[in-house]
Amino acid sequence: MNTNFYFTLFSNCIPVKGAVRSIICDLQRGSYLFISNDIVDVLASCETMPIFKILDYYRNINEVELEILFNQLIELNLGHYCENPDRFPKINTQFNSPYEILDCIIELSDCNLKYIDNIFESLTILGCQTIELRTYSHFSLEKIEIFLSKLNLTRIRNVELIVCHSQLETSNAFEAILKKYPIIETLVIHSADIDNCKTIGASNLIFTTQIITSSSCCGNISKEDFKINLPFYLHGIKNNTCLYKKISIKANGDITNCPSLEKTFGSVIELSLEQALNTTGFKELWSIKKDDINICKVCEFRYICSDCRAFLNDVYEKPFKCSYDPYSPSFHNLS
Repeated sequence: MNTNFYFTLFSNCIPVKGAVRSIICDLQRGSYLFISNDIVDVLASCETMPIFKILDYYRNINEVELEILFNQLIELNLGHYCENPDRFPKINTQFNSPYEILDCIIELSDCNLKYIDNIFESLTILGCQTIELRTYSHFSLEKIEIFLSKLNLTRIRNVELIVCHSQLETSNAFEAILKKYPIIETLVIHSADIDNCKTIGASNLIFTTQIITSSSCCGNISKEDFKINLPFYLHGIKNNTCLYKKISIKANGDITNCPSLEKTFGSVIELSLEQALNTTGFKELWSIKKDDINICKVCEFRYICSDCRAFLNDVYEKPFKCSYDPYSPSFHNLS
């Protein structure tokens, strides 16, 4: 090891320090590596000091130990030696979107079906990119197709469809829907008899025995839902990862930030989505990022996990359905 060199992590490999341990997020490969908080401090110093100065500053680490650490990180393609770290700039953390709305959730209903043209016209004006269509009880495929038929006229690029299992529709009928509307990335059939997953073209067809009876079933936080990529990371350090530029329409037409939140900002019966978006308070929760939330702000997973601001007494509390304790650090069963 040439101690006149520097050691730097690749720009897509970002350390996130937690209460008692840390991770290196590999935003390119979608993975993370646990490391100690002490190592994070050493790696931070490596950005400005050559290795011989690191050895002088951290007297509790000898050269052999440091070389083993660096070699492990190199083997994992997380970092490298270099003569001049200024030649390897950090990722620009600016997150800008030209669209007023990025995500929309619509609870499928006869009410929303009645105002479907107004809804999709507004979503097009607002630039909405992703939409989730969901039902908690049986809603006929014929009516669902009316919603899907409007997608071709919008800017929407990704669709998730969540429907309730019914004896009235067969698996073949759902497969036919995915073939007809390849814009659907994932079709989830909840309350099914079995758990099963298959791929239809580029779409995922998922049957789950999980019973989803209302929006109160949402908001679960788990490591299975971690999103480890650059857009989500940039989003998370500046804004709320669940609610930023999101709009929702409940089954009765009420417009909200999220179906699980009680506060409404009018109804599609009387307002356009653009008008609701400009209602006082609609964007109030958008800026609550994980660094502002108690417990979350010391969690090593804070930039790769989703969020939920529903079911809380204080909007700055950790998600109600998050079982992770960064001080243990471990996941616990929720009572």
